[in-house]
Amino acid sequence: MKKFCQTVLAVLLLLSLCACSLTEEERRQQALDELNENSDLPFALTLPETELGDTGGYQRGEGWGCYSLENEDIWISLSGYPDVQDPYHVTDTILQTPRYSVFGLRVGDTAGQAAEILKPRGYRPAPKDGWSILYEKDGVFIRLEFDEGQISALTVFVESTNVEGVYF
Repeated sequence: MKKFCQTVLAVLLLLSLCACSLTEEERRQQALDELNENSDLPFALTLPETELGDTGGYQRGEGWGCYSLENEDIWISLSGYPDVQDPYHVTDTILQTPRYSVFGLRVGDTAGQAAEILKPRGYRPAPKDGWSILYEKDGVFIRLEFDEGQISALTVFVESTNVEGVYF
C-alpha cells in the first residue's frame, strides 16, 4: 500500500510539473479549445475568416481594423489575430438571445449559475463593475452583462496584440 501511494504521488507530481511547463500560448490554445468544444456558437472563437463559410444569414458592419456579422441572436467581430496586423479571425462573439450557449450558459441565466459553471473550469472573475462580470482564463475572456439579475448579454473574446502600435 505504501509503495502504491508513493507511485500515485509521483505520477501526480509529474502531471503537475507537465501542466506548469506549458507556454502561455499553449495554455491559451487549451482554453480556446475547451470553450469552442463546449459551445454551440456558429463560428468558433479565433476561427480564421477564410474558414467562415456561408454568412448569408448575417448583416455585415464595417469598422476600423475589423468588421462585424450580426443578426437578432448574435454579434460577431472579426479582426486581426493574434496581432491586429494579422489576417482576420473571429475575436469577439456577443450572444443576445438564449439561442446559443457557452459551457451551457445562456442569456437569461443568473450570475450564480455562471459562477457554478465557470469557476470550476478555472475562469477567474474580475471585480464586478456594477452591470457586468468579466471572467478570464489564460487569455480567453467571458463577459456577462445583467438586467434584473439575469444575463442579458454574454460575450466571449480574445485580445489581439498591437506590436507596431497601429492606430485605427
